[in-house]
Amino acid sequence: MTRRPLPALCSLVAALALAPAASAQQIELDGFTDGPTIEERSRPAPAGPEAGSGDPAPEPETLVLPLRPPRLAASDPETYRMSGQYDQASFTLFVPVEMSGAELRIATQSAIDILPQRSAIEVSVNGTPVGTLTPDNFGVAGIDTFSVPDGLLTAGRNRVTLSARQVHRVFCGPDAAFNLWTDIALPESGIEMPLADLPVGPLGFLAGASAQIARDIPLQLRMPDPDATMAEASDLIARFDAVYGQVPPEISVGNYYSASENATQRARITVLTADYALPNGPEFRRGGDGAIVFLLRSGDYDNAAQVFTGAVPAPSSEFTTPIIEPGRPTTLAELDTDGIEGRGRYIREHVQFRLPSDWLLLASQTGELRLDWRYDTDLPKGGLLLVKVNGTTIQLLPLDEPENAGRPLPTLRIPFAANLLRPGANRLTFEALVPGDPPDEACVPSEAPIFEISGGTSLTIPPSPRLSLPGIERTLQFAPRSAISLSEAAEVTLSPGLLPRLSSVLAAPTGQDTDLDSDIEIKIGIPADIAALDGDVVADHAEQLRAVMQSERQERGSAEDAWSQVGGNQWWRGLLQRDRITQFPARLNEWLRAIWTGNESALAPWLAERSADAILLQPDMEQPGHLWLLLEPDGDHRAVIASLAESRDAYRGPHGQVSVFLPDTGWESWDAPNRPLLLREPLTAANARTVVGNYVTIIPGRYIGPILILAVLSSIVAFGIAVVTRRKRA
Repeated sequence: MTRRPLPALCSLVAALALAPAASAQQIELDGFTDGPTIEERSRPAPAGPEAGSGDPAPEPETLVLPLRPPRLAASDPETYRMSGQYDQASFTLFVPVEMSGAELRIATQSAIDILPQRSAIEVSVNGTPVGTLTPDNFGVAGIDTFSVPDGLLTAGRNRVTLSARQVHRVFCGPDAAFNLWTDIALPESGIEMPLADLPVGPLGFLAGASAQIARDIPLQLRMPDPDATMAEASDLIARFDAVYGQVPPEISVGNYYSASENATQRARITVLTADYALPNGPEFRRGGDGAIVFLLRSGDYDNAAQVFTGAVPAPSSEFTTPIIEPGRPTTLAELDTDGIEGRGRYIREHVQFRLPSDWLLLASQTGELRLDWRYDTDLPKGGLLLVKVNGTTIQLLPLDEPENAGRPLPTLRIPFAANLLRPGANRLTFEALVPGDPPDEACVPSEAPIFEISGGTSLTIPPSPRLSLPGIERTLQFAPRSAISLSEAAEVTLSPGLLPRLSSVLAAPTGQDTDLDSDIEIKIGIPADIAALDGDVVADHAEQLRAVMQSERQERGSAEDAWSQVGGNQWWRGLLQRDRITQFPARLNEWLRAIWTGNESALAPWLAERSADAILLQPDMEQPGHLWLLLEPDGDHRAVIASLAESRDAYRGPHGQVSVFLPDTGWESWDAPNRPLLLREPLTAANARTVVGNYVTIIPGRYIGPILILAVLSSIVAFGIAVVTRRKRA
């Protein structure tokens, strides 16, 4: 393994960028393969036979085929952060040809709190270890290089896995874990190869585009009419998910003859007029600037997408969230989790799963987790394991009982309220907190895990009648790409390349039949469109919705740490906390309101506490298939797109009737208290109790009122009968 500082490389790149030849504008014409390149034509002729004869030959231009994580960070797509005492991340490395003698570069920068003598990051390629790096690049980023054995890298998609063990140099404990991180500079990490070796074909195009996009350079789409609709290109852009993970590349739209200030493009797409002859269909050529150009005719996007489908196998389903069949036990192994090993002083491991879209239980039904587990010996006093369902703690387990440590424990049955779950994505979490021993010294690394969860641990979800509530998440499960379009105002103000990217992340997988009761239509708009919205959700809230997007970003109160949540639900703790006593009248008033209208709050006070870069809303619950995505015209939409792509299978995605987005907080959603509940199967004696329980739970006032009136009338009748009976006896 060799190392070299990243600043030296950056200085070289900066020097080249400031060279006079690079500052001149270049007119790039696609489709020409013969003749010298632009750089060669602009180079002055030698003055004589001896001119330059003693100069060394220029080094060939290279590019870095970068690492790409399966999910991009919304805040900084060029950096991936590995945090905590133990972390593991897998990256996609796309190479156009089988490579031998390749060197893998990893560019890192770590927190100063890391103790490098006890820390390490192991690197493997396609499951084969290739080396270990020490996280000691503190002030600036540095590059470590590893030799990759011949035959290990294959043409197409490869996997690079980093496994980090990071130790705090001063402290040990859960709090110290939050100060440990190593950033991976994605554009500088990967395989370096000569630009001339990039093949002219689909693999070369995808590799060049990958290198270009990693440096925040959009993939350019040149069209005969840049103002034409981009909806047809959505299928083509969506195909790039196979290479770039769930987030499609950023697209810029331009004309054929564009002036460029530099020659940094490695790949681009050129759409020709329909009368242009391409006998063999879409094809690849090398442009005058060396970029791989994908040529296709206008309207031929379907065939163009098939070109990439044939060249790159469909992505594996390992990142697809598995679905649970209600009514039978489902093991973690069936949820693609063979087992969980918790390492470190603060551990949070998630198990994602999905429930059917027509599953719904809101009343008092219970699910059950059967936990098979064990924990290590000699753990310090106070260690805890919290078991959570969708963020709510359902069980708290001690990790400091010597008589139970170091051996498999009897299966623990943990019941939990089924109404913690919802249709679609859900999450089971195991969160452990282990104090330092001692807390003011660096942790001693341990090979044994703190706790182990067996893959035989099972989760049982009670069955439900086919019920549904209107919501954003339900519409997104069935939305076709053809239903997504820009509003008139958005067509003028938003970038044309935004539509195919949003269509790619908002649309459902093909082949799904909708069971919505209205046509699906998703409009992408701007705040100016709010005034035109109509429906029971947005009625009388137009000004508040506009204020949410135009207000300054509000500082949200910091969330309580995990220690403060332990035992926080005991009623007697409220008597010892003054802030809880002062909040009691407001909580009592909210409780009384919830008895009548349900648990959901009103929209106006909910909006008053929030600000947003984007709003996804369902204006009218009578038309559940109609959604609006509102974006700032001059905003950075990369974070919104990355979050929407992740929410396809993630628990913390938009749902309900109104969802607001900020990069720091993600999606926060509001559910209308008067959502209409829809039964999608006949009412029978077998399902009547569950159906009625759901109806009563969602809006209890509709049923509590008549029951109270009936009780009062019954009391009056009973009182009258008692009076009449006494008089007769008298």
